[in-house]
Amino acid sequence: MSSEADGEANNMLTKNPTDIAKLNDELREFAEDMPVIVVRPPHEDLIAAVEPYFPKLVEDATYLHEFLDPVGIVVIVRIGKDIFISWSVADSDEEASEQVEKYSQPVYCEIRKALGIQYHWVVKVRPDFWGYDDNELIEGYGDFRVDNKPECWILDLS
Repeated sequence: MSSEADGEANNMLTKNPTDIAKLNDELREFAEDMPVIVVRPPHEDLIAAVEPYFPKLVEDATYLHEFLDPVGIVVIVRIGKDIFISWSVADSDEEASEQVEKYSQPVYCEIRKALGIQYHWVVKVRPDFWGYDDNELIEGYGDFRVDNKPECWILDLS
């Protein structure tokens, strides 16, 4: 199972690695500028959460993001006192839907659970990504709270 899962996670990287890496970097930068607390668990905890499911990804990685991005954990944020949310990013409806389907699978849920993450948001953005303000994120969070969204859903900022 783990080599099959490793291959599946690597598929995300092979679609268009330059665009995905750029979007992931932009998402990390975006999170730093938003009114959320970016959480950085200890490296040992991140490795311990991912390695049982994707040992090859962890083994081959030089940087944490090289094994976290493919499992959908581009950013971890804390909202309020005790809500931890991982974010990944997509720039199309199709990609966002694919990510929701993928990251709703038990293996990804287990990784998030091991890190104390309750929810995963696929942040759907415009292709240029920038130009958002705090209100758009706050409105999305409000929709999430009011509508009682599932564990994995699309935060549409496009």
